[in-house]
Amino acid sequence: MMTMPVKSITGVEIYLSETRTWIPKQTGWAQETRVHHYQALNSLFMNGTLHLITKDSSIVTVDTGGKTWRKISRAYPGWECIGQSRRCLHVVDIDHYNDDGFLLSVWVLEDASGNWTLKHTVNLSELIGMHVHKFDEPYRVIGIHPDCDLIFLVDMEHEKFILYDMDSRKVHVLYGGIGYHWQPYRLYTPCFAEWLSDGN
Repeated sequence: MMTMPVKSITGVEIYLSETRTWIPKQTGWAQETRVHHYQALNSLFMNGTLHLITKDSSIVTVDTGGKTWRKISRAYPGWECIGQSRRCLHVVDIDHYNDDGFLLSVWVLEDASGNWTLKHTVNLSELIGMHVHKFDEPYRVIGIHPDCDLIFLVDMEHEKFILYDMDSRKVHVLYGGIGYHWQPYRLYTPCFAEWLSDGN
């Protein structure tokens, strides 16, 4: 991805596994399409297509051949995380400035129509408790489980890595003592395709 923080995307480089080379492609998105560097880290590759959250909170996509370029309009003013769960595109956001508390919302795009469905909402302040916060935005969504209704978050206020279960509406602490200075995370999903092809 050829981009600078808060600058317009000028193009992408696509890797061809057959020739093991990178091919530059001019962008097929609108000229004003912008992706912050931290949002580029929060990208998603799904069904042969790269998805990125833009500065205006829409999602832009490009396929592996660089032939199909698309923009999906936003369903909500801001998106914090993009992910795949149950074979559908999901976005998660936390409204840190709501008078009722920190509101987490989950949206799902079930088909290519561009219509979003609100799947889940919860008030994190009611679950975890309202406190005097050292941070304006104490919670960060870092991922969505690919097969279950689980959301991974960082609670910077209490220095914890936590899991929110949408079905039970409960929060579980996975790890404590992460410190105040959190880094971008990427969920790891192992691929056993090569291993299975060996007949093992």
